[in-house]
Amino acid sequence: MQDVARLDSAFCVKSDRPTLLSLLMSAECIIETQTKWSIFSSRHICWLLKRAVKVRYFAIGRNMCKKLGLEYMKKYGAHVTSLKRNPHFLQPDADSFGMDIIKEAYKYSRLVSLWCVNLSIPCLDDILAHCPSLQELSFSVSQRAKGELTATKYKVFSSITDLRLFGNSKIVLDVILRCPNLRKLNLNNMTTHLTDSNLVTIATNCRHLHSLELLEVTCSEQTYITIATLCTDLVELNLYGSTVTDRAVERIAVNLKQLRRLDLQRCRNLTNAALHSIAEHCASTLESLWLYQSNGNNNITSDAVSTLRSKLPDLYVHEEHRQWVLF
Repeated sequence: MQDVARLDSAFCVKSDRPTLLSLLMSAECIIETQTKWSIFSSRHICWLLKRAVKVRYFAIGRNMCKKLGLEYMKKYGAHVTSLKRNPHFLQPDADSFGMDIIKEAYKYSRLVSLWCVNLSIPCLDDILAHCPSLQELSFSVSQRAKGELTATKYKVFSSITDLRLFGNSKIVLDVILRCPNLRKLNLNNMTTHLTDSNLVTIATNCRHLHSLELLEVTCSEQTYITIATLCTDLVELNLYGSTVTDRAVERIAVNLKQLRRLDLQRCRNLTNAALHSIAEHCASTLESLWLYQSNGNNNITSDAVSTLRSKLPDLYVHEEHRQWVLF
């Protein structure tokens, strides 16, 4: 019988609790950590190998011994479904760090989630070519990187539904446009590199998105309206710090009939008119609205927020700052 044991593996590694782990191992459990990415160092891997412990989530930390990581992956890689690679940006081999361990992992064709920063274009190409079951992919490629995806030049990544991207806009756009089943897209660190034309192209090709994050995006009013016109399945839209306007918010409120969560924090161009549109058109679906304003934006008044709350009593209006992790 294969059960999944949920526990904080980092705590177990530090406290070295043999009784609990012996019980789990005798039941052939696979450990799924509460902190998800807490297994990352050579010390952790030694501990896991010594006790023959299998994990779902595996992180390649900057201090991990390559030999130990490969040994673990060869023995228990068939159980690893999610993998994170996080080198230090000053490492001389940062763009290829940990790739040997990743290559060993995807021999089993079990990876569904992969998180890799500072990848080279060839390494990304190799991952996309050898992970047919990948559903969630987070990656960054340097904006200065040269080249293109060659091994996967004509490949469609139909299994990928969740993308979180940063860096080289040409590569990012190439990957997005080859994910026909994309449901979640995070471009929080891409907004200074993507043009209005890029964003319209993404909206045109990703019409079934459920979640879209565009923190601090700077684009034209018409681009926001185009996104709201084409991506009508959106349930969550994050426009934190963007240049979105009252008119664009009106189209968002009118067109996005399934919208539940909307983040409009630090949007300097908005006035009370945006709240009026939300009150008029979002009564049936919207559950959470983030409105924290700063930097001298007094265009949205407390009276307007109170009016919105009275009209939509079931709407949770957050006026405190919501922190976002860009990547």
